[in-house]
Amino acid sequence: MKTYRILSCAADLLLRLLHGLALAEEERALLRACVVRHVEVCGDTWEIVVGTQTVMDDALIERIAAQVAANYQLSQVLIQQNLVALAPAVAPLWEQIVRDAAAGDAVLYHTLLQADYAVDGNVIRISAPGAFGAELFAQSSTAGRIEHAVRTHVGCACRVVCEESALSGALPGADWTPPAVPAAAPTKATASAAPARAAKNAKAKELPANVIMGRGVSGEARTLGVIEDEVKNVVLEGEVFDPQANQLKSGAYILTIKFADATNGISCKKFFSARGKTTQEEIDAEVERIVKAIGKGGAVRIQGKIEYDKFISDYVLFIDSMERRSVPQREDTAEEKRVELHAHTKMSALDAVVPPKVLVETAARWGWPAVAITDHGVVQAFPEAMNTARALAKKGIDIKIIYGMEGYLVDSEDDARAFHIIFLAKNKTGLYNLYKLVSLSHIRYFRGTKKRGRPRVPRAVLQQYREGIIVGSACEAGELIRGIVAGRPDAELEEMAKFYDFLEIQPIHNNDFLKFDDRFPMQTDEDLRDINRKVDELARRLGKPLIATCDVHFLNPEDAVYRAMIQKANGYRDAERQPPLYLRTTEEMLAEFDYLGAERAYECVVTNPRRIAEETERFLPIPDELYAPMVPGADREIQEMSYARARKLYGENLPKIVSDRLELELKPILRHGFAALYIIAQRLVKKSNDDGYLVGSRGSVGSSFVATMIGVTEVNPLPPHYRCPHCQYNRFIDDGSVGSGFDLPSEDCPVCGTPLIKDGHNIPFAVFLGFDGDKVPDIDLNFSGDYQPVAHKYTEVLFGKMNVFRAGTIAGLQDKNAYGYAMHYYEDQGEAKGRPYIEHMMRGCMGVKATTGQHAGGIMVVPRDMDVHYFTPIQRPANNMESDTLTTHFDYHSISERLVKLDILGHDDPTVIKMLEELTHRDPETIPFDDPATMSIFTSTDALGITPEDLGANMGTYGIPEFRTSFTQK
Repeated sequence: MKTYRILSCAADLLLRLLHGLALAEEERALLRACVVRHVEVCGDTWEIVVGTQTVMDDALIERIAAQVAANYQLSQVLIQQNLVALAPAVAPLWEQIVRDAAAGDAVLYHTLLQADYAVDGNVIRISAPGAFGAELFAQSSTAGRIEHAVRTHVGCACRVVCEESALSGALPGADWTPPAVPAAAPTKATASAAPARAAKNAKAKELPANVIMGRGVSGEARTLGVIEDEVKNVVLEGEVFDPQANQLKSGAYILTIKFADATNGISCKKFFSARGKTTQEEIDAEVERIVKAIGKGGAVRIQGKIEYDKFISDYVLFIDSMERRSVPQREDTAEEKRVELHAHTKMSALDAVVPPKVLVETAARWGWPAVAITDHGVVQAFPEAMNTARALAKKGIDIKIIYGMEGYLVDSEDDARAFHIIFLAKNKTGLYNLYKLVSLSHIRYFRGTKKRGRPRVPRAVLQQYREGIIVGSACEAGELIRGIVAGRPDAELEEMAKFYDFLEIQPIHNNDFLKFDDRFPMQTDEDLRDINRKVDELARRLGKPLIATCDVHFLNPEDAVYRAMIQKANGYRDAERQPPLYLRTTEEMLAEFDYLGAERAYECVVTNPRRIAEETERFLPIPDELYAPMVPGADREIQEMSYARARKLYGENLPKIVSDRLELELKPILRHGFAALYIIAQRLVKKSNDDGYLVGSRGSVGSSFVATMIGVTEVNPLPPHYRCPHCQYNRFIDDGSVGSGFDLPSEDCPVCGTPLIKDGHNIPFAVFLGFDGDKVPDIDLNFSGDYQPVAHKYTEVLFGKMNVFRAGTIAGLQDKNAYGYAMHYYEDQGEAKGRPYIEHMMRGCMGVKATTGQHAGGIMVVPRDMDVHYFTPIQRPANNMESDTLTTHFDYHSISERLVKLDILGHDDPTVIKMLEELTHRDPETIPFDDPATMSIFTSTDALGITPEDLGANMGTYGIPEFRTSFTQK
């Protein structure tokens, strides 16, 4: 027999379980302070685990157990007490308690962390910092939030009291007077009418387009790195980002912005409130305008005063004025431009920091005819590069993407040493073969740990799939330059070089590390030039093109620090000594290789790379249309099922509104080939239902009446209506007076007297397939988490094992990790940097690929007559060689409109419903949707018999996964 654990944090649940038991007042107070942590249910035996600050005696425990058993017809009830001492229990958990209570509200979170608290018995007293803190705590119902969080994390009840501390002046008064006057003295009351006058006479107060707030910035800029104390008037130049407008109960705003220059960062504030003739609407509009103007960030000049802010215990710049500033960009001014054939993007895991979009846009802005993408062992940047090039083409800007990869070449499958090698797809055949190499290298020949391993390509396998691929000798980690550095004989070097279609050289300082490593004989820059001269000699002797590349890992020279942060965090001891792996202009590269002579330098920098680019064809790395799986007879089956179910529900002579809706949907479904997807979903749902588990549909599939009729969803999108389950009488309410059939009053059938079923939610079909019916259907199905693996396996039965792959995901560095990388980097350097500066620098690391994974329930289906490599390579999630799962190499979003994606999700609801069905012996499909008590929990807690204070929320929906979040509780 299954055992279920039911969780609860309600403070008086134990009392409610004991209805009918006579209790003394002191016993009732004791039980009210208890928290039922959970109840273990196994048939008619319950074990109740209780958190309490006071031990209950055995006699009371026995009375409790007997009363619960009597109330709920149980054979045995066990009570387990967990004694909790509040003060020592709260202390180590306080930050987590505060985090949960704040529920994503940054201002509340930081205010609570700054506030002092004390535990007195079962009372927690919090000292609110000043009037602002007291107002914030009252407005946010902070006491109730903390009480609920304590019940959750500590497991006992408490009372929280928020008291205003003696702190005053924690926040400066709101002093917005646009245009702001940059003065230390308080603004006079007469100036507060300026916003109203500006609104009425905009031309008189019109400011330059670059001014974001205030009257504009004047004065010489200073750097934050030289400022160590308060400053009455200062001008700074740098970047602003992350604007946050927090509105107080009074209607006033605190606008916070983060600023960073090249030396440090600081938080900035501006206060806005309606004063004098300035209306609240004007304040709202002004704050909205400023936040929109700042957006995701940008370069600015900013003026104001730096003061110590007691509220955040740090220095803050109180803004007077801010204006945009232009920052010059590097440009390629050569008459004939070069082409970069060796460039890495953020998809080179934890190694390169250039977004594919930025790389392509920069090459296009510089006027280059093409640029190659050659990430380490992967091709995951292809979709973004393709989309960027297509977006530029719509603007009349042409640039060709050369789709390639820097691979890891080994002489044999068991070879421990791998050399770098460049692959460039010349045509569609080459692209297919490149994808095959990616798949084989990840699935069959991957060696090493998940973090340090490499997807290797044996030389024999490369030869098998070499057609359509241009092969280059790569960087110093390639076998040719490694052979030169090792002093291999010329004859051996010639044999190595013959294998490649072109030979590659790079700026000498890319290889500076060779001078600092005792394992290598190089000691001077001239030694490094000699390596490139040797490659040039081999290229001339063998008639191979000599290609100069940058081996791009970051866009601009100053971006090297981002790569240093990432490498430092991942164990590279010399991360601070970054080689100059930035994207160089044509002039910069010609200067780098002038020692080869002007003519030869031009050949390797401009002529030969452009020739390679011209040899590559234009093609898309992924198809441009949907390839849906074929289900024989799907068109006929979907029509027959739809009409059969419709006649069963609405009668043999279908109402016009029903037949019209079926025709409206079936025509585009059949025309665009979507019938197979509907039938696939129907078969998955039917198998789950047959096996005893309900399936919930989610998203827009509920707008398809055909999906309802074939059993994919229970949502009926027709207008609200009544229908009789006995005689098929029906009546539609299509005058707009009712939004949902569930809201109709209950009625009996006027023909046979049977209670009528109320249904219909009036959802247009366009929600699902678009106005033209050509949008790819997205059918999300919530299976029981227990049943999800069975459903996944069933897709292999339907389509074949090699036609079904888990939807791959790519995980980039996010806020927390990127912040840690930046913070520890500067700590190790012994440099004290403010949080805004760290947050500014971490943005250069964010999005860099860290690992791969799989969608929680996404299944990508390849048609039986096609190879997956026409769409994407495949791999194991996170390169876990012990996993039997195969995922798409591309992030599933990139190919979701090319291959059908089935969302076979695992969810708590079907599992809980099955559990409740077993516990109550009640068929869940017989429960009315308009039950008043059930509907009331979305607006109150009354039906549950508890108060909002007990639950820490005003709604009783914590038991529903979708409605227990802080967002849905608002």
